[in-house]
Amino acid sequence: MKNKKEIQWRFLLFSIIIVVLVASVGSLFTRDAVNSDWYLDNKPTITPPNYVFPIVWTVIYMLIVLSLYLVFVSKKSRDRKILIK
Repeated sequence: MKNKKEIQWRFLLFSIIIVVLVASVGSLFTRDAVNSDWYLDNKPTITPPNYVFPIVWTVIYMLIVLSLYLVFVSKKSRDRKILIK
């Protein structure tokens, strides 16, 4: 029977922390602009309803965390070099 790969919790936690920190810093710079008069006046009519955005961004951030984690635990040093570049 093949060995199952164990989850490396430290790398997973590190990936989550990095993504949350970067997203938080980004939100500090864009928080006020989202509800500005300029944005509301120029918002396209085909923009999805507001409740869609938190769902979609949560999925995107989860996929970013997963991608970062997989690069960290990758056995191939080439993958890690690409991450650093």
